[in-house]
Amino acid sequence: RFKSSNKIYRTNDFKNKELLHKSSNKQDIYSNLSVLNDKYLITTCKNYENVFIVCTNLCDKNTQKIHIIDTLINKNTDVKLYSIKYIFTQNTQYSNDFYVKIKSFLFPSKTLYINLDKKLMHVLEDSPKNSNMLLHSYYKKNYESIIKNKIDSQNYKSKLLFIPNTPKVAVYLMYKKGLKLDGKNKCFLKGYGAYGSDITSNYLSKNGGLMYYKSLLDEDFVVAIAYIRGGKFGGFKFHKEGRNQYRKNVYNDFIKVAK
Repeated sequence: RFKSSNKIYRTNDFKNKELLHKSSNKQDIYSNLSVLNDKYLITTCKNYENVFIVCTNLCDKNTQKIHIIDTLINKNTDVKLYSIKYIFTQNTQYSNDFYVKIKSFLFPSKTLYINLDKKLMHVLEDSPKNSNMLLHSYYKKNYESIIKNKIDSQNYKSKLLFIPNTPKVAVYLMYKKGLKLDGKNKCFLKGYGAYGSDITSNYLSKNGGLMYYKSLLDEDFVVAIAYIRGGKFGGFKFHKEGRNQYRKNVYNDFIKVAK
C-alpha cells in the first residue's frame, strides 16, 4: 500500500516474484491495487506532477497509462491531490469496464467511464437528471446538498507547496481567486500524520472541502492542509519517519508548515 519502489510484482508464495511493471520515475507512488476479471491489474499512480491510472494486462504484461489530468476537470485545482476510487458493477465481469470516482477539495466528485478492451474513456455527466440511469445508486448520494448550496468553484484556486529542506513535507492551499498570497494572509491550518493516512480530498469534507470552508475563503482566509510525516503522502519511508521514536518529526513538520 505504501512502499514506493516504482515497481509492481506478482507473487503466489511471497518468495518468487514476477515483474509486471517498472516505472522510469522513482518518485511514483502506487495505491489502490485492484485485479479486474483476472486479466487486468489496475492501480493509481501519483508522482507529484501528475496523477494517472496504470492498467497492466496480466496475460501479455502490456501496460497502458490513463492520465487523469487530460480530463481537464478543473483548471484551478492542483491535480496532485485528486482522490481516486474504483467502482466495479455487475457488468464489469463481462465487458472489462469500470468507473473511476475522482474527488477534490475544490469541486464535486466526477466520474470517468473506462473500457479497457475498447480503449475508451470519457467523463460522465453527473447531473441528478442522469443519476437514475448512470451508475445506478452511486450518483444519488450527496447531490441534494450540492444542488441546494451550489458554489462556483471557478472563483477559487488551490496549489500544493513543498516545504524547503524537508523530506517531501507539503502544504495544500485553497484561497479565493485574485487573493494575493504575501505571507500576511489570515490562515486556517490543519494537518494529520499518523497510521499511514492523510486527509482525503473531498469537496464535502469538514477536513478542507470547499462546501464547508467557503465562508472563510470569502473573508480572504487561506485554508491550509499540512501533509506531514506519519501519513502516506510521501510513501512508505515518509510514513515510517513519523512513527514510534520518530514521532517528534510529525510535530516539527507541522511547525515548519505553519512558519
